[in-house]
Amino acid sequence: MSLLYLPETVELFPHVLSATVDETISANAPGRVEFQASYWFAEFYQGNYGAIEPGTVVQVVGRRGLTLLVLPLACEMPSPQKRKLSQGSGKQRSSLKWLQLLGSIFV
Repeated sequence: MSLLYLPETVELFPHVLSATVDETISANAPGRVEFQASYWFAEFYQGNYGAIEPGTVVQVVGRRGLTLLVLPLACEMPSPQKRKLSQGSGKQRSSLKWLQLLGSIFV
């Protein structure tokens, strides 16, 4: 049997998207969000923003493996990262669709 290894690199999305928190997200523990009709593990992209409670809408800015990277709605992306977001490619979008399909199988 072969195991598939997915690298844990950070991939920023070309556009900021939104998701709804399903399980509390804090600096010490990842939570879960509902994103495009699937449930995904989620953690803060950078920084400590305190706990975000279920029902709160957050910004989805990227992913690390099968974990989405989120920020509170009131937060701005750091300036260098904004430039990276505007340079997204079709490959990133197709990777996201593939991961959504894969993620929906395991939830």
